[in-house]
Amino acid sequence: MTDLHYWPTPNGHKIAIFLEEAGLDYTIKPVDISAGDQFKPEFLAFSPNNRMPAIIDSAPADGGEPITIFESVAILVYLAEKTGRFMSHDVLGRIPSDHHESQALRHLPRGLRT
Repeated sequence: MTDLHYWPTPNGHKIAIFLEEAGLDYTIKPVDISAGDQFKPEFLAFSPNNRMPAIIDSAPADGGEPITIFESVAILVYLAEKTGRFMSHDVLGRIPSDHHESQALRHLPRGLRT
């Protein structure tokens, strides 16, 4: 199970979309950024740079202790590697082979803009 600390922003949507498409179990934990929830000590305990979204994965692939990850690109890479979906297992295979893949990777950190 993954806790998604989320507010409906482009970066938050990216993670929710990935979790849905990958069929992973998750729970949304709202982080009201307009009320400053991202500055509360309980949020800063696992997202020390006060950035949203953040996840707490209580079932990591290695079966170890829960993992916390913040920043949308880091979360997406982690989830892709954990699930084996949406990203090549081969490091060299991750190098974009065409213009569309290159564009997708370039825009990933920028949100859902085209």
